[in-house]
Amino acid sequence: MRNHASELQVFLATKEIEIEISKWEKEIEELTKAYSLSINSMILHENEKLSALISEVSSFGEISIDIKPSKAIYTHSKGQHAQIKIERRTFDDLKLKLKLTHKLELKATTVIGSAILENDTICFSQSDTDVLTVANMSGSILHTIKLPKKLYDITHVNNQTVAVTTGSYESQILIVDLKTRSLEKTIKTKKSCYGISFDNGSLIHNSTEAGLLTLNLENDVVAELGIGNKVSNVYVAVHDGKIYCTNKIGPSVQCYNDDKSLGWEFKDKLLIAPRGIAVDEKGIVYVGDQSSGNVVIISHDGSTHEAVKIDSIPRPRTLSFNKTKTRLLICGLDGQAGIFVVS
Repeated sequence: MRNHASELQVFLATKEIEIEISKWEKEIEELTKAYSLSINSMILHENEKLSALISEVSSFGEISIDIKPSKAIYTHSKGQHAQIKIERRTFDDLKLKLKLTHKLELKATTVIGSAILENDTICFSQSDTDVLTVANMSGSILHTIKLPKKLYDITHVNNQTVAVTTGSYESQILIVDLKTRSLEKTIKTKKSCYGISFDNGSLIHNSTEAGLLTLNLENDVVAELGIGNKVSNVYVAVHDGKIYCTNKIGPSVQCYNDDKSLGWEFKDKLLIAPRGIAVDEKGIVYVGDQSSGNVVIISHDGSTHEAVKIDSIPRPRTLSFNKTKTRLLICGLDGQAGIFVVS
């Protein structure tokens, strides 16, 4: 500027720049005073009482998917193929990440059935009683539901509905509506009903007369699968078309493929009285042994295992897995319980 303008022109231009800078300085100062330049973070402190509200609401609405063609163009060199490798969580990774997040005292004795729903509502049953108890993640009782039969195991159908077996007391499965806190339907099975698990519209359950059976919830038709163990106190879990069950005679844990062939069977001296069983979203199996006090964790193919003792739950009896939030519920026979995060 100084090389190509007179001193007057330089002076006037400099003044113009100073005025502009002063203007912007004032604006920045005002923004600073109003905290408009501050970095804001939003933090949610979850109110555990929300569990009571959520258990009453079946859904917050519906989500639809609007598909539009992408504007991106994908090209690749001749002979080259994009490959995506999906890594299965290894057993060694898992055993370092079973972390207790909530310690619960259920104020109950002889807990023999439990389920954790996707909204973290907890349901549990006790031996020789006809009461289904509903609690939140802190163990506080939300309400109880009195049913016409004595209860055994529980599985969630959705956030509003659970199915409850009646063990050797009655050959029935009870469908319970948690929103109305009432018995929705009673299904007669003609055979005893112990462990139970919901899968794709059907209830897979165990009986002493026929082993594993399936109940179609659309028509209430019960069919024998021709597999499983014809003994009492068998618990069941289903994942990715496979059926997992415990067997107190042996004792052992079995995994059946979707074609009903035996995928693998796990036997070990660690197993004394295997009862509750749960499977996470990666196929890792968790088994509660109420006699040894161990929670036995088995790899997806049954080849590797690890035993974990949880001091606060000396006799682990029932297990349930929330696959949406990767949370494992472990309930002890004597009422102690805990929620664990698996990542």
